[in-house]
Amino acid sequence: MILFLVKLGFGKLTVDQKLNKANFIIGKLTGNPDFPVTDPTLAALTTATEEASAAAAAAETGDHQSVAIKKQKVAVLDKLMARLQSDINTKANGNVAKILGAGFEVSKPRTPAAKKGPVEGLTIKLGANPGEVVLKWKAIKGGSLNAIAYAENPVAGIEMRPVAQTTKSKITISNLQSGVVYYFRIAVINSAGVGPWSEAISIRVY
Repeated sequence: MILFLVKLGFGKLTVDQKLNKANFIIGKLTGNPDFPVTDPTLAALTTATEEASAAAAAAETGDHQSVAIKKQKVAVLDKLMARLQSDINTKANGNVAKILGAGFEVSKPRTPAAKKGPVEGLTIKLGANPGEVVLKWKAIKGGSLNAIAYAENPVAGIEMRPVAQTTKSKITISNLQSGVVYYFRIAVINSAGVGPWSEAISIRVY
């Protein structure tokens, strides 16, 4: 069976298009039995969308402060939508009906392939700024995306949550809480679906 990936393309949209798309996806996910819980939550997405919309309206005056706030609020929405894409990709596991039902578009099907992974050589270090960590790992040929999941001070039975996706083999994760131990793991996503997760690696953030 050929599996499909979520197609977002959010970065190429205008601000108005981003707001329309975000509202459409929120509407499709509200009460959706295939995705009763999402990461980020629909409440967080709704708040970010409303704040970005208000900031965009305020920035029409053209003053520098309003424009800066608009960029900041839209950047927050961008990050949340990227996390949502990762979450839907993982939970839909290539099911085109579920992806479309969530309000996303579907990427073109690719030649069936074996699932890739697990990722090896995963390392972590503190970033240049407070609340940042930098993850690096060995790239795997034939992978389309690398999904990153994390948990805060996890205990047995707590599921790690998707936090980001990247096509590269290095990523900086920001806005983490000081003093908290975070655990991270990586999985490769390709046309065959989500591959096995790597061993978790941890670090205390400062």
